[in-house]
Amino acid sequence: NKLTLLGGRYVGSGPAVALEMEPSHITSDDYRFDGVDFAVDSDAAVRLVGAREGRLNACTFHGAGLYLRATVSPYVHQGVFIGAGTRTAVFYDGTVLGFDCGLVLSDCEVMGWDRGVDVRYTDWLRMSGTTVDFNESCNVSLVSQDCASIEGCYLGSKNTAPALHITSGPLPTLPSYSANITVKSHFTGHGEAQGYDAIVIDGRPETVKIVDSTIDFYTRHGIRYALQYGRMDIRGNSFAPRDGYGSTPIANGWVGGDSLLMIADNVFPVGANFVGSGIQYAKWRDNRN
Repeated sequence: NKLTLLGGRYVGSGPAVALEMEPSHITSDDYRFDGVDFAVDSDAAVRLVGAREGRLNACTFHGAGLYLRATVSPYVHQGVFIGAGTRTAVFYDGTVLGFDCGLVLSDCEVMGWDRGVDVRYTDWLRMSGTTVDFNESCNVSLVSQDCASIEGCYLGSKNTAPALHITSGPLPTLPSYSANITVKSHFTGHGEAQGYDAIVIDGRPETVKIVDSTIDFYTRHGIRYALQYGRMDIRGNSFAPRDGYGSTPIANGWVGGDSLLMIADNVFPVGANFVGSGIQYAKWRDNRN
């Protein structure tokens, strides 16, 4: 059986949809929501727990977002998430059950929330053609993420919260680091306060690649990393701070830890200064101003 919603508007208090079931290894295509307008007063307008292979197409979320847990391959296409400075637009709350995987956000818009896209302890994430911007404390956050592609997206920040934060989680029973993540997108910032780093990578990532991206309007660093001997590529990007701001395009916030980092083929601002950046052992090649 499939839960199908075609159009309509949901108002009132509490979730509009709470579809919760035991996780299963059997493909089941449990839900499809098309063109639905969710305008409820709740932490989440839609709660999907244990459901599989569903699709949300052209749905609008007003102030209450999407909650996922042990939900295999949720596909969100042309979703519009309109926040009011509070709550989380998309929260994938991963577990140790092995069913947290396959989230796709395609051609979506996420703006005006406390937290934009918050994905924790999942396997495989794909974001494409999606805008995440003007959120308060988090724009895109990946915690102990195994495999992700963020391509052709527009990621920004209204203040000093990073547009993208890749980090490790504290739970010892879950994956302890993020791995196999490729980012190819446009980054921007809108605040003028000193201290905005467009991309922050810490913990112990393995094979994180920031490639062919434009990283603009940061007020401190374009990329700040604090690696514990994780592999990372920063390659083919262009950097441009907000006028009068930006101390260094790339900075190391850890003592050492960057011997497996490659910085190559990037275009830095004229006069970019790496004195005091903390970069120690990274490999440099064919960068230019």
